[in-house]
Amino acid sequence: MQHIDAIVDIAICRAIALAVILARAGLGLDPHALRKLSFGVIRLAFTPCIVEAVTTAVASHFILGFPWAWGFMLGFVVLKLYQQFF
Repeated sequence: MQHIDAIVDIAICRAIALAVILARAGLGLDPHALRKLSFGVIRLAFTPCIVEAVTTAVASHFILGFPWAWGFMLGFVVLKLYQQFF
């Protein structure tokens, strides 16, 4: 049981460390500049996601013969998994 407790403790420490890093990074952002550049920020946030999902959907439709809905579902799942590993 101690081994499992140690794994849980490490996971909690990692989550806390990530929260601290993201909070410190967020404190350095200028809200006025973000509002001024909001279209660019949104475009940079969503464009890679949409392009990767569409590319995966098209490839899975024509190569694997999946329906379009399944292709888009696969595209967003692959996108999520890709972000987790890289």
